[in-house]
Amino acid sequence: DVAVDLHGNGPPSHRLLSRLGPRRLLAFAHPETPEVDGPPWYAEEHERERWCRLLRAYGIDADPTDLRLPRPPGPSPAPGAVVLHPGAGAPSRCWPVERYAVVAEALRARGRRVVVTGGADEADLVARLAKRADLPDTDVFGGGLPYDRLSALVAGARAVVSGDTGIAHLAVAHATPSVTLFGPVPPSR
Repeated sequence: DVAVDLHGNGPPSHRLLSRLGPRRLLAFAHPETPEVDGPPWYAEEHERERWCRLLRAYGIDADPTDLRLPRPPGPSPAPGAVVLHPGAGAPSRCWPVERYAVVAEALRARGRRVVVTGGADEADLVARLAKRADLPDTDVFGGGLPYDRLSALVAGARAVVSGDTGIAHLAVAHATPSVTLFGPVPPSR
C-alpha cells in the first residue's frame, strides 16, 4: 500500500519503489521524477531532521528528538558487558582491530566483561579481535546476532564502542553510554 523512500533523494530509489506498485510513495521531490510530489531535499540537513521532516510532510507524526526504542523483552546475552563492535559497512568507518584489542585488554584489566559483536559478514574480523584480546568464546558474538538479541545485548550493556554504524544508533536508541568513532564524514550530518 505505502512505500517510504528512506534511501535518499534520487530517482533510482524512487523508480525501484514505484515498480513495486504501492498506492502511495512517500519520498523527497526530484526533478527527474516529477510524479513524486514530496517535500524538497536539503543536502546539509541532519539525518534525523531530514527523515522526520519527510514523514511530517505526509502527515505522520515524527519527532527528531525522540530517539528511544523500547527495551527488548528478552534478556541480554551478556548483561553489564562492554560491547566492542569493530566492523562497519565501509572500511573508512572501521577502527583498527589492534586498537580495539588494546581497549578490550584495558577494560578487562579493570574487571569489566568485554564482548565483541559483528555482522553476518564480519565473522573473521570478530574472530581476529577475540583472539588478539584473548576473549573467551562465550563473549564472542561474530557472524551476526538476530536483531532482538543484539538489541537486548546493547540495551543491557554497560557501554558500546563502535564505528559510525548501526550498533552506534542502537546504543543511542537504548540510552546506553557509547563511544562512536567517526570516519571522514562530518558529524553534523
